[in-house]
Amino acid sequence: MRWTPRPPTGSLVVMNTPPPLHLRRVDPDCNMARFYRLEITASLFGDHALLRHWGRIGQKGRQIIELHRDPGSAARAFSRYARQKQLRGYIRVSREG
Repeated sequence: MRWTPRPPTGSLVVMNTPPPLHLRRVDPDCNMARFYRLEITASLFGDHALLRHWGRIGQKGRQIIELHRDPGSAARAFSRYARQKQLRGYIRVSREG
């Protein structure tokens, strides 16, 4: 497969994307205090970036940036990760902290 660049499209505006999602899972009996954050934003190269940030509450954590060609693909990945984490016991919080 050969990569071909796309023509520039001017400024990229990510529209109809979900707001950032902050999730937490806290279980004192297991000494567990974790966070998970999802956000869709525009990348510098005209793609749509899904930022995934997770770790122990109070620590720096880890981050991965996934690039998607269209906002629909990024939104589907966003929903898939959110659903997976909520099935594992993470709950939505109003803000990360």
